[in-house]
Formats: sequence, C-alpha cells, structure tokens
Amino acid sequence: MRSSLIIKTTAVSLVTTMLLGVASPAIISATESNGPQTDNSTSVNASEVGQALAYTSGVLSASDQSTTTNDADSAIVAATAGATIDVPKAASDGVTLTTSGGPRIDIQLPNADQAGDATQVAPGVVAYPASNGSANAVQADETGGVRMLTVIDNPKAPTKYDYKVTVPNGGRIELAEDGGARVVSGVGETVASIDTPWAKDANGKTIKTWFTTDGVTLTQYVKHRVRGVVYPVTADPWMHRWYGWDLEFNRRQSLLIATGYSVTAVATMAIPEPTVSKFAGIVLGGMSTYAGWVYNNGGCIKLRVSYIGASVVGHYYGGNCR
Repeated sequence: MRSSLIIKTTAVSLVTTMLLGVASPAIISATESNGPQTDNSTSVNASEVGQALAYTSGVLSASDQSTTTNDADSAIVAATAGATIDVPKAASDGVTLTTSGGPRIDIQLPNADQAGDATQVAPGVVAYPASNGSANAVQADETGGVRMLTVIDNPKAPTKYDYKVTVPNGGRIELAEDGGARVVSGVGETVASIDTPWAKDANGKTIKTWFTTDGVTLTQYVKHRVRGVVYPVTADPWMHRWYGWDLEFNRRQSLLIATGYSVTAVATMAIPEPTVSKFAGIVLGGMSTYAGWVYNNGGCIKLRVSYIGASVVGHYYGGNCR
C-alpha cells in the first residue's frame, strides 16, 4: 500500500515548541569569522547574501550549471529534470514549482512584504535584500528542486521563518519522521518532498533548526541566539518533486522478511509495481536480522522507493502494522 514518506538526506532533531528571547551581545559573536565579511547590521543587502552563500559549502555548486531565463515578472525561470521553477522579481509574488504530471505548488517567502526586488547573485540564485536582520535567497538547482535560503546577519533577526504552501484541490503539508516534510495532494499522495532542514554559521558550525507545520504553513525555526554563533547564519528548506512510492509492510510481511522470504515477492504484496519490487529486492535483501528485531518488538518495516534510489527508513507501530 502507499503511504507518504520522503527520501532523507540528512538528519536533525525535530522539536515542537520553543521560546526565545533576544540574547545579550555578550553571548553572541558577530565577528572573528574567517568566512563572509558582512556588517552584522539589521540591513542585509544582496551582496552580503551572495557572500554568505559563497562561503556555505555545497550551496552554489548545486546550480552553477543551471540554465535559466527571465521575463517581466520573473527573475529566474528554470526548466530541468521534469520540473519548472519560477522565481519572481518581487518576493511577495511567491515561488512556484510545477512538475511534469503534478500540480503547481505555490510558496510564499518569509517576510516577503518587507523585502526588496530580486538581484541575481550567482547562476540560478537570486537574493531579496531586507532590513530586519535577515534576507531571503532562492535557488533553482540542477535537479529540478528549489532551495529557499535565509541569511541571518544579526542576533535581533527573527528565529522563525514561515513558508505558506498552496496546492490545488485541498493539498497540505505533513512533517516526516526524519525532520523533513512533504507536500501532499488532496487525495493523499506525496507530490513534493522537503529535506531535513539545516543551518550553519559563518564558520560552518551547525546551528539547531527544525520544522513545524499547521498543514498550510511550513515554519522553520533557527536557534541562532546562542553562545558562540558567528554571523551570518545560513539556513534552508529544499523542496523537490517526488519520484516514486512509499511502502509500509504489515506484520505478516515483516515476518516474511525476517525469516528470509523473497523480499521482492513481499514488496509485490505491498504494491504490485515492477519498479518498486526491483528496488525493494536490492535494498531489503539481507535485512532479515533487522526485520526480526522489528517484528519481535511489535513493529513493521518501512521502505522508501523512487526512480532515483531507495532506502530502508526504519519501522513503525500501529495503523496498518497488524
């Protein structure tokens, strides 16, 4: 059967609530960085955003070969890997992600009504200057995904950033167990996935960050007001199209895997699609010991399968696990 999970690429802790006050300057380090040289003021311009991204490992390289166009309303239009990404000149117009055969997804950027117009700072990347201590950037990467970055340059900048996501016909956002999230259509199918969020300061130190959602808005919290943080801090959600299926094996199927039964055959029981069966055989072959532990503890096996790969993602309890 199908469920709604997402291929994970990173892992952070998922926390549900947090209260933050403005930390005193004695706790925050706004200098002594070997990275981007910004003024750590409340005004964050496009050049400062570009510098922060250039010093954040792996970001700009994701779009350095991107081919984009523009028009009267769009700073960047990128069509690649079965997806079209439209990044507006005015931040308040929102970003759109349209996938082949999938619905159009509209994403409103945080604090967009306070942001200036887009300036291209690198291939496939635009920045929106702002004056609240942080600024947005949007990247159309080469895999058909869209990365929505926040550059935080001041300890008085917000610690939460809201991304309102609109999907036609009743879609919603759901959190994933790995700390990421998914965009689900009105009929319950995953149409896009959002990787586990990350945040790093100017020296590359990992900053605690997590998502919450009310089903409509994806909120990213960035705990940057802590001792030792060196500004600017860069954080991102990365959204990309979903390419496959999710499997939840029931108790009987999990037991069959545990006892060495053909995993390909078990996968076919869960969802009769050849591609899924093929990947399941590759990934779950040799998982009998783990499946046995899961089964003996009352759980069931989970599997994520897509055209671009597959992974075992652990186990679950309740629901269809019977």
